[in-house]
Amino acid sequence: LECWMSRNGVDCNYMKTKFTIFEKRSTKHSNIVFSDHEISSCENYKYLGVHFDKKLNFVTHIENVVSKLSKHCGILYKLRETLNKGQLVQYIRSYVSPIVHYGILLYGLGAKTKLQKILQIQKKLIRIAFRLPPWASVLKKFNDLKIGTVFEYHIYELFKFSLEQIRNGFQNLAIGIQQRQTRNASFNIWNFSEKNDMLDSRAIILMNALRNWGVIPSDKFICDMDDKQFKKWYHQTSDLYIFGNGELTKLIYN
Repeated sequence: LECWMSRNGVDCNYMKTKFTIFEKRSTKHSNIVFSDHEISSCENYKYLGVHFDKKLNFVTHIENVVSKLSKHCGILYKLRETLNKGQLVQYIRSYVSPIVHYGILLYGLGAKTKLQKILQIQKKLIRIAFRLPPWASVLKKFNDLKIGTVFEYHIYELFKFSLEQIRNGFQNLAIGIQQRQTRNASFNIWNFSEKNDMLDSRAIILMNALRNWGVIPSDKFICDMDDKQFKKWYHQTSDLYIFGNGELTKLIYN
């Protein structure tokens, strides 16, 4: 690595460089020396906006999302004095939902009990916008307002992930997953964790459920559509079968 960087004129900021070893058990590791500089280990690091911890349980990232959403609760309390309900809902769609949605394919693999904290804040925001009491049920409003829960966003991205495997030429999702793992063995971070198996098994469960419900006639049906047709079908199918589908959420997260 040092030789490659030297040949390509790449400099390393040794003050900011850290390393992490992903493992189930916490083990103390010695620092490594790179180009006569000591590189220390770290428990968590942020990469492209997603916080990774050494156990890949995404607790740090989930807590960060909860913290960001909590700030919007106070903002929404003030905004509801001047904005109508429609404008408040648009605020949630534009400024709150993207926080939940970003990186959800990864951190959605975290523990359900941790993700519930995000859902609780999402519910609170809806109650604030509609001036509802704390005990009011708002799950139906998510579907009526076209706003996804944290669990639904994960399944939505999982659906996209599964369809990409099929449209990339894999006739069978399970075979496609195996080939993808083999091809990317040296680059795929998930090969070092059971999270890879969790992601793949959820993808298979989701697609099998949609096939059993007659949503997907065949893999050929998915591959034969051009990009415009596929995009339209993909969004329509998501609206009908993923968002507001409590049965599918239980299937994936139980």
